[in-house]
Amino acid sequence: MTAGVYLIWNTVTDRAYVGSSVDIERRWVAHRRSLRRGGGAQNRGMRSDLRRHGLDSFAIEILEVVDGDGVALEAAEQRWLDHERASRRAGVYNRDRPVVRRDGMRTGYRVRESELERFIADRERAADDDDDDDDEEA
Repeated sequence: MTAGVYLIWNTVTDRAYVGSSVDIERRWVAHRRSLRRGGGAQNRGMRSDLRRHGLDSFAIEILEVVDGDGVALEAAEQRWLDHERASRRAGVYNRDRPVVRRDGMRTGYRVRESELERFIADRERAADDDDDDDDEEA
């Protein structure tokens, strides 16, 4: 089990996807399963390249092994994503959003800033509701 940042790239088009996981090997199996089923991590560009060039045109490389918490993993992923966006002529499959993890989860997913703010507000409301329920019981 390797925690870190990985790169999935299409060896024909040279487009790439940067991701991170606490278990890269298991995540690669999940990505291949998704691609095989035509999902491509819900990524239109990957699905298109899959149809054109086949599953065997995708390869994986571990870019960086990361020890530590989800914050270190997130920072490493963002650093590599920025690097690949700047240097990869064919571009990346990743959406044009910063890497953000919800509530410090180590296996979170990318969200828009407004979605994150809404999520935090919902969590705070739920916590307030729980406190109100506790006060009523006392």
